[in-house]
Amino acid sequence: MESIISTKTYKFLSKVDNVMGLEEVVTFLIPTLNERDGIGLVIDEIKSLGFNKIIVVDGNSTDGTAEIAKERGAKVIYQQGKGSFGRNDQIKTRKYALRGGNRRRLHL
Repeated sequence: MESIISTKTYKFLSKVDNVMGLEEVVTFLIPTLNERDGIGLVIDEIKSLGFNKIIVVDGNSTDGTAEIAKERGAKVIYQQGKGSFGRNDQIKTRKYALRGGNRRRLHL
């Protein structure tokens, strides 16, 4: 089966894979909008790599994306902002979700 996660992400994860306890400090933030067909696969693949902190920032999907993410064990938050759609509102919502602490971002 072909990987859902990009080569860029695998390269990043392979560099940090040897750091003990990394699974406890890395949080995956996944922006979504009507991603019913793929969200479960992405979450399953992230978990298969040993990472369990997954937050889905849902752009108010109408196809059940948020429900599938919850079923797979991800925390789901809903995008905030004018109309609750658009990239800028997603970024603001993700920043809110990660407020405090030391943060590093890898945009995929």
